[in-house]
Amino acid sequence: MAVSEVALTLQPTATRRIAIRRYLDASELLKREIYRLADLIINRVEASGTTSMRRSPERNAPPPFALQELLFRQYEEQQGKCGLCGSAMTLPAQNKLLQMSVDRTDSLNPGYTPGAVMISHLGCNLAKSDAPLDAFELWLEVVKGQARAATA
Repeated sequence: MAVSEVALTLQPTATRRIAIRRYLDASELLKREIYRLADLIINRVEASGTTSMRRSPERNAPPPFALQELLFRQYEEQQGKCGLCGSAMTLPAQNKLLQMSVDRTDSLNPGYTPGAVMISHLGCNLAKSDAPLDAFELWLEVVKGQARAATA
């Protein structure tokens, strides 16, 4: 009797359960970083629109657990690497500039939503700021000594 391979299509509920299980089974260091990032985002969302010394920009995000899942999925998709420079994320990072940060890929989009965020080093995120990605990449080449500042 011949045996043939059969492709299985999982129902959305099963796919979601698998993703949640991967997140729950992740290392404690990674989960701690994800919780920290989610808390920072929640604080930004809660402060959005308020006035202190300046008006806080409008921000929005999914509920806490969904936000943590989103950040974990993004970390997995990026294979534990900074979405800006491509270097590995270190857990825990002793150097503050190398700690994990969340970069909104479109500074005009106030949402921390799927497709609108990437995990990056804090230093890379601060360096990029609201510059276009190609400008950041050129800056990174100059810093690494791979391009001359005069061409920047």
